[in-house]
Amino acid sequence: MFRHLGQDLAGGYLGGDLAEELDRAGERATIDFVIGEFVAMFGADVRRHVGKAICTRWFTDPWSRGGYSATKPGHADARGVLATPLDGRLFFAGEACSIEDFGTAHGAYLTGIAAAEAAAGTSR
Repeated sequence: MFRHLGQDLAGGYLGGDLAEELDRAGERATIDFVIGEFVAMFGADVRRHVGKAICTRWFTDPWSRGGYSATKPGHADARGVLATPLDGRLFFAGEACSIEDFGTAHGAYLTGIAAAEAAAGTSR
């Protein structure tokens, strides 16, 4: 993903065995790998355009272990069903409950706010 929302930003996702290997190798190894891939795609001059670089190390996170939500094609409405409160007493939140922002931290955050407001009876 390049120039997201018009910003000087590049982002990407790694998965599978490669993601696990790099995550276990650490942030510097992951960043070096990604910059190397940029160089392979765009040439060595791309290095001078790289400023701050970060990675999430999502695979080794003990709570997510690299996972995020996914639905089968045509079943995105199941996210809304997942977010439906039980008996008005048990409220669900998380990126898996977000129809618009699934698979994202802000999807988790926004559904958390909505669930807390619903639980408190103060939804916007």
